[in-house]
Amino acid sequence: MFWFYLCLGTVILAALLLTAGVCIWVYQDAKERGERAWLWVLIILISSPLLGGFFCFNVGIVYICSK
Repeated sequence: MFWFYLCLGTVILAALLLTAGVCIWVYQDAKERGERAWLWVLIILISSPLLGGFFCFNVGIVYICSK
């Protein structure tokens, strides 16, 4: 059970670090272009879970329909 929680924690940490990296990159790019950087970061933070949930839902539907 320890290994499960260790792997789960590692995956969550990796996802958070990846999201933070993307947000930093988008923020810097938007500032260079003279756009509202925080708006773009907010869009990334809001759309990531929504898109993830959307893809998970679609994969579930395809899995159920293929049975």
